Order: sequence, then structure tokens, then C-alpha cells
Amino acid sequence: MNQELKTAYHSLSSSEHEHLRQEFANSPKALLLIGFLEEHKGTGFSNQQVIPHIYGNDESSFETLRNRYFKLRKNLLESITKLKQPVSAGQWSRFPEEQLELYQIKLQIKEEGQYGMARQKLEPLVKKMWQENLFEILPDAIQNLMYCRQVLGEYHHNSTLFEQWELAVELQRDVNQVRLLSTKALNEFHHGGFPKVMEVMQLLKRLTLKRKEYPRFAIAYHLSHVLNGAATMGNKLGALTRHIKQFEQLRQQYPNMPGLNYESNHLWTERFRYLYAKGLYNYMKDDIRGFYKHQTEAYQLTQRIPELRGARSEGMFYNKLRTEVLLGLYHEAQETARQMQAFQKEHKLVANVWKTLLELGRIYVYSYPKVQPENLKAFVDTLERNLQHATQAMNESDRGEAFGVVAILRFYNRDYKIALKVYERVETIAYFESMGIGFFHEVFQLPFSTQNPQLLAKEIKKKTNQNENLIWRNLMGRALSMIDMYTAG
Repeated sequence: MNQELKTAYHSLSSSEHEHLRQEFANSPKALLLIGFLEEHKGTGFSNQQVIPHIYGNDESSFETLRNRYFKLRKNLLESITKLKQPVSAGQWSRFPEEQLELYQIKLQIKEEGQYGMARQKLEPLVKKMWQENLFEILPDAIQNLMYCRQVLGEYHHNSTLFEQWELAVELQRDVNQVRLLSTKALNEFHHGGFPKVMEVMQLLKRLTLKRKEYPRFAIAYHLSHVLNGAATMGNKLGALTRHIKQFEQLRQQYPNMPGLNYESNHLWTERFRYLYAKGLYNYMKDDIRGFYKHQTEAYQLTQRIPELRGARSEGMFYNKLRTEVLLGLYHEAQETARQMQAFQKEHKLVANVWKTLLELGRIYVYSYPKVQPENLKAFVDTLERNLQHATQAMNESDRGEAFGVVAILRFYNRDYKIALKVYERVETIAYFESMGIGFFHEVFQLPFSTQNPQLLAKEIKKKTNQNENLIWRNLMGRALSMIDMYTAG
């Protein structure tokens, strides 16, 4: 069972690890066991190793501690198993737990007249809403509690409840204003750039300071900075790093409190948006692996949770696929391309089929000959034909890149004349020049020139060693591969 637990734990993604820690936030022993699983080296561990780590100086007999550990292990393993199972549509309630409970209590009041029982349920529920800052439904809960008290003839000692009701209405208004400002900030970016975003975020900051005794406002403020800063790529990295750190600290301190939105499974929805933004943040830092890690975890959530599937987009597939190509994960990229084709078919995006073909072409550009279509010529013919029909949907730079893919694949297939002709399109040459790789022209001309392939390869290798950019180095590698293929005949 220890081996099973360790294997199960390490099969989780980092977002699932975080969810597990949040679930057991109030169980110190469970957190110690999780810490042990993270730190322990080797394939397995014994009870004699783990029990002292969890129970320390507890003087109970070893048999007693072992039984406690077995129960703890069972609970943790069950939670991990649930995390790995896809969430069915039935498990995704249309309402958050507290809102559903409030609705059921209101039915108890209106249809059954159970005022005393309703009051007993409402009092702890209102307390929980204050603790978790559930301001969207707090005024309604207090109103129903007041109504029950009055029907039961309890008119004394209600002044405090009236004051709470008034404050709850103000907080409800303010939390709605937070959502409005956060959404407006992104909209302003398209009118006045990032300075306009910051004007709106200053209003949000003032509101957060006004309500500093309620942590939810701070959570929403820092989350808004992360989401908007990453989406617009306008925030300074240092500032974005600070907001990420503050948000993660608050989220650890208040694991169940809503951020921007209070809705069913709001923590999963927030986690998806945060992972996507964190991926963009890593991209801004030129951390391609970090970008891929977070984007992949965000995508995995859309596979597990039905109501997040609507968050999928072609852009998500493009980002994932292109990053897999950059990292040399060509088989994974092929699978992502297949998923993108299924997505386009499901959403009747027939006009965008050329995009998937182009992405597959990029995969073959970087992976050939290890990964290639069954018939390279047939594939390139289909790709070029689709691109010819889609030229109006692309700007000049995109056309240059797209036909650059065609040219390289034609070269792979030893159609040297056609490859050179495609490369010499005005927009293709312009694109390669803009990327600082205009020497590809010399590679395409090799079959028709007297230039020494080895000297050209040597010159390209020298340029490669002078540049650490991953995209640039991958392109250099392709140029060298083309020279090797031509030389090999």
C-alpha cells in the first residue's frame, strides 16, 4: 500500500498536488505525510520510516500509531483516486454548495413553514458566509434569518443583525464592482494599451484597501493583476512576480474563499484561468518549459471537468502544439494536432482546416525524418493547395512563414526547383530576413550553385553558438539538416 500511495501521488500534476494540499489544509498529519511523499527518495518506503516522520514524539504504542497511519493513508489514497477520475456532468452542480443550501432552507420556510428549523440552519450558514466572504448571497441569507426571527416573535437583539445586513449589502455591491473593474481593465487595453489597464487597476486597488479587513478583495485584486498582466503582456515582470507571490500566499491561507467569482466549482475555474496566465508569465520570461507545463495542466483540467471544456479554443491547441514542437515533443504534437482536428470538426470550423495542416507541417519541418507523413509529397500538395485558398485570411508575415514551411518540406522531398520557387515568394524571403535567418536562401540555392555545403554548414554552426534563443537555434538545426540531406543525396 505504501508503494501504491507513492506511485499515485507522483502521478498527479502540480495543480492536483495543490488541490490535495488545500483539501487537507486543516489536517497537519496529512500535510506531513504529503511532505514525506514529496521528499522521500527511492521507489518505496516502510511503515518504520514514515510513522516517526508523521507522529514524531507521540508516546503511543507503535501498533496504535500504525493503525492511525493506515487510516490516514487510506483517506489520502481515496482523495487521490477521486482527483484522477474525470468529473461527470452530474457531479458539477449548477450552484455552489452554500447557495444550494440557502435555496433549500428558503423552500423550508415558504413551503413548509419550518421557521425554527430554518433559523437553526441559517445562523451557522450566515457565520460561514462571513468567514468565506460569500458576499453575493450573504444579504439574502441575513434577510431570511431576520424574517424567521420576526415570525417567531424574536424582536429583541436584532439591531446587530440589521447592521450586518446593511454592511452585507454594501459588500455585495463592492464585490460586484471588483468583477466589473477586472473585466473592464482588459477591455481598456484594446482602447488605450496597458496604461489604460493600470488606470482601472488603480480603482480596484482603492476598493481593495477600503475593504482590507476582508481577504477576498485582496485575492481578487492580485488575481486580476496576474490575469490582466499576463493577457496583455504589458505588466513589468517584477510587478507580475510580486502579484503572483501575493496571490499564492493568500490562496494558501484561504484555500476555499472565492476570488473574482463565486460560482459552482469556482476554485477549479479560477485554477484553470490562473494556470493559463502563469503559463503566459513564463513565456514572458522566455521559460518555454514553464509555459508548456502550466498550459498543459490547464488543458488537462478541461479534459477532467465537463464545464471547463467550453474554455477550449483553437488558440489553446496552437500554443500547446507549437510549444511541443519547440521542445522536441513531436509525437505529443501530432496527438495535439489530431485533437485540434477533432475540435474543429466538432465546432464546424471547416474554414480553419488549413491551420491544422500548417501546424502538422511545422511538426514535420522540425522532426523530419523521425516523424513524417505516410506520403510527404501528397501532404505538401494538400497543404499548399489549402494555403492558396486561405491567403486572404493571413497577413504578409503569416503568409511568409506558412509558405516557408511548404518550401522546407519540398526541399525534404528533393523537389529542389519547386522549393526554391516557393521560398522566393516576396513575403517568404521577407519573413526569413525579419527572423535573422536570411541565409536559408543559400541553403535552398545549394542544388543550383557551386557553394561548398560544408563551409556553409560551418558558418551556420558558428552563428548558432552565438545565439541562445530556443526558436532561433531550432531553425539553425533545420538549416543544417537540410544541408546534410542534400549532401547525402
